[in-house]
Amino acid sequence: MVKIVRFKLTFKLKKEEIPLDYRRYFLFFLKTALKEEAKEFYYENYESFNGNKINRVKPFTFSLLLNNPKFLEDKIILDNSNVIFNFSCYEYEWGINFYNSMTKMLNKPFDITKDNTMTLESINMMKNRVVRTRTVVFKTMSPIIVRHHDKDGRNNALNNHLSYSDEGFLKQLKVNILESLKCLNDFSEYEISRDIEKMTIEMIRMKSVWIAHFTERIKKRVIGNVGVLKIIAEPYILDFLYKAGIGSRRSQGFGMVEIAVVDAKEEVKRIERGQD
Repeated sequence: MVKIVRFKLTFKLKKEEIPLDYRRYFLFFLKTALKEEAKEFYYENYESFNGNKINRVKPFTFSLLLNNPKFLEDKIILDNSNVIFNFSCYEYEWGINFYNSMTKMLNKPFDITKDNTMTLESINMMKNRVVRTRTVVFKTMSPIIVRHHDKDGRNNALNNHLSYSDEGFLKQLKVNILESLKCLNDFSEYEISRDIEKMTIEMIRMKSVWIAHFTERIKKRVIGNVGVLKIIAEPYILDFLYKAGIGSRRSQGFGMVEIAVVDAKEEVKRIERGQD
């Protein structure tokens, strides 16, 4: 059985403000911690020792909770200086390396801007659960990004990011999910493709948001989707989505979800069969 860990980290900012594209600073913090404290693991997943980028599917996601944010043209003003960083991963190895690296970063100020820093103050392991049903209602903790590539494989245009109301959104979301499942070793490519084809997704209550995001050395705004969605699929797929996130750019702070509702009837039957 795949082990899973979720963590809740509390950061304190020097000033009660943060840049609009704040996710990239926490991603940089994560990568810096891994590079300093889990060097071999970092180079296996992000870049080779000669500096070449490694394009590997990452089995994790994260979300950030800001306190009553007020969005200005060039920054976000907060009610207090605390920021909650929620991290979830599908692979136990990622969880161990993440935790060990983060503990070495405790109480060390980390530069965000010239006059602002963030300091990791605490790390808490959160309750774990395994999805065993075929129906789950998810609630987003960070926006779901759905994107498609041009025929030549590029993904640079703003219109490559889809809103839930766009034609073809659900079809492309399935494509993004299929791409993310490539890191699974327990199922064949045929099995995964077949099960993704049978999967159904229902947008229960969604809205689209514009997000400032730094990617590929270009600062731009992308479309994200937040709310509640119902997915019917094989349990191993739902379990992966819960732990590693839904959609594209999950390892950049998007697509993290929590379970709002599971199929109650199916859950009772499972317990009666002694599968708890």
